[in-house]
Amino acid sequence: MAEPTTVDKGSGIPVRFIVAIMMFFACGINYMMRVNVSVNIIAMVPRDITNKKQQSECESTQTNKSELMQPPGTPTFNWTNQEQAYVLGGYFWGYATSCVVGGTVAEQYGPRKVVFYTMIIAAILTGLTPPAAMISVQMLLASRVVGGLAAGFLFPSLHALLAHWAPPQEKSKFVSALLGGAIGTACTWSLSGPLIKALGWPYAFYIQGLIGITWCFVWLYLVHDSPRTHPRISKGEREYILNAIGDKIAHGQKVKTPFKKILTSFPYLAMVVLHYGNDWGIYFIMTAAPKFISGALGFDLSSVGGLSSLPYICRMCFALGFGYIGDSGTDQFLLGIKWCSLLNQPGEPSRPGAQLCWHIIRLGKWCRKYCWLHHTIGYCLLYKRRKRIRTMETSIPSRFFVVYFNGSLVHNIRYIRNTTLELSRKQ
Repeated sequence: MAEPTTVDKGSGIPVRFIVAIMMFFACGINYMMRVNVSVNIIAMVPRDITNKKQQSECESTQTNKSELMQPPGTPTFNWTNQEQAYVLGGYFWGYATSCVVGGTVAEQYGPRKVVFYTMIIAAILTGLTPPAAMISVQMLLASRVVGGLAAGFLFPSLHALLAHWAPPQEKSKFVSALLGGAIGTACTWSLSGPLIKALGWPYAFYIQGLIGITWCFVWLYLVHDSPRTHPRISKGEREYILNAIGDKIAHGQKVKTPFKKILTSFPYLAMVVLHYGNDWGIYFIMTAAPKFISGALGFDLSSVGGLSSLPYICRMCFALGFGYIGDSGTDQFLLGIKWCSLLNQPGEPSRPGAQLCWHIIRLGKWCRKYCWLHHTIGYCLLYKRRKRIRTMETSIPSRFFVVYFNGSLVHNIRYIRNTTLELSRKQ
């Protein structure tokens, strides 16, 4: 009887896991720089000091609005609501635009360098946000648009990198690493309040910019475009990854992206519709939730960050859990990749809609608590985004196609879905 063969996956800490960890922090830091304005703008444009009793949809509440505590001399602004909306949405104008070419650039020039330049430009602009705001709101808006332009290359590049590093049996775990943005959002919103009270809102930008610049140079040292080019990967791990993925692309080969076939693929177009419906509500919540909790529900800045971040913390925990379950199911042949993907996708578009509808239901004195409890549970139970890459695998039969054009497949989706931000901002 023949003995079962064992696969040499390398010894020590696998390099592919280090790559996944760096991708996780890339997403987290990217989201730190993306969502920081959503909370910081509460301190940048403080509300008028009032003390009045108002009738809300939830209950009759005594609303005491007190002056936001910041160090003396911290500058504030008198921007209109429309100007604030432009500042909040400006990042996504640039972000949606650069997504159009992000995947193609990563495939042609290598995702490692593209991610480095993307992140360091965004980090520098984050650090320059306070002086830009002090010059004019137009200068701040320009800074946000350019920062979004730079950041738009990130996720298509990470998907292109993932395609070269993630064995099929571990792909759900790798895709879960792309959900580091949930932790970045949670950390930013939770820590911004205490940081603003202690040092003032400019330091909320300075510290995040410094973190981003530091991460960039760590990334440049630890990460390479593929197992072929990594100087510190073991021979066993390199062979394991290349054999698992399929070494079908010659190193350095340049292949023209088949945009016509991509844009006429019905499974791919179905993915576009799915993401568009999902992100309509997600981006609205991402940009408007902190100001809504502060202005409409009357919470102070410290509470705003904590409440806003709860859904994202649960989102990350459940993402990792479902990623493990998905890999286990396919490894044990309980479900094929196709059925595992199909079973995980239908809940996505309904989640943000259900959350937003719940916000308008009258729940008496428990309105605020149940409103955000439901918001959190919605993220916990229905967030299964890590199945996206698996869905692409089932949509397009050629492994070569998915491995090489993964970045292009993703960046077209990201361009269309990011246009939802401008539409939701006008609601």
